[in-house]
Amino acid sequence: MCRVIARYSNDCAGRRGAPRAFQLVVIIAVLVAGTLSVGAHDYTPTPTPTGDWGRPGETYTPTATPTRTRTPRTPTPTPGPPTVTLTPTNTPRRLTIRVPQDAPTIQTAIDYAVDYDTIIVSPGVYYENLRFRGQNITLQGTNLRDWNVVANTIIDGGSRDSVITLNGNERDYATINRFTGQPTTRIEGLTIRNGSAEYGGGINGASAGVTLNMLIIRDNHATMDGGGIYRQSGNRERLWISSTIPPAATAGV
Repeated sequence: MCRVIARYSNDCAGRRGAPRAFQLVVIIAVLVAGTLSVGAHDYTPTPTPTGDWGRPGETYTPTATPTRTRTPRTPTPTPGPPTVTLTPTNTPRRLTIRVPQDAPTIQTAIDYAVDYDTIIVSPGVYYENLRFRGQNITLQGTNLRDWNVVANTIIDGGSRDSVITLNGNERDYATINRFTGQPTTRIEGLTIRNGSAEYGGGINGASAGVTLNMLIIRDNHATMDGGGIYRQSGNRERLWISSTIPPAATAGV
């Protein structure tokens, strides 16, 4: 190459009479062109490895590029309306027991009755000494507006005991909230007569909360207290009490 450059420089200088500076420029240009040409032909690109080279001295193992798999989405079902579970509740039976049509005696009807039941007594004379069992029921005559019907619907104690003896667990509106729907005990539309006992010849209330309404209480006797009514803590409405012995006392009427 040096010969070519020297020859070329001499030719150029001989023919054209170019100065020596020009010769230097030509020599530098030829050298640069040769270097670029050699570099362009000899260059081999080195691939850039991917993956983990590991530790020094280990053989390079290329890491495979993971293939992304697309999983189809499962549609989420739309929830429907909630399921309503109904819990059955006990509904009071509220029976009406008629005496003597359904039960031969008043006591039989009382023994059969439960809370909320109503016992309706037809006009007549019933020789009984009644005992309540703590249930909250209604014992009544057939007409609560006619005093003649009340006077002819008679429970006669036969001077053997109180005509009506309560258990003490009965309730009326004076002892519970009437808006709660709880059962109450009522005795109404009857004539109560000829009871004889130590306490409460007509009605021995035993401190029960019972409503007494439209009753004729007469000809009853108590040796200690309460000829007509003894220890009844409920309401009293439209009572006709007569001929009781004793006629009045601290705990009875």
